[in-house]
Amino acid sequence: MGSYKKTASVEAVSYYMSNKIMFSLLKQLLYYLSFQ
Repeated sequence: MGSYKKTASVEAVSYYMSNKIMFSLLKQLLYYLSFQ
């Protein structure tokens, strides 16, 4: 049970981090396009 919970939290963190990275890339892209 404990190992499952740990794996789930690791997956949640990696999912959150990838979403954060995608969001920052999207923000940079919009910022770049607005100055074209």
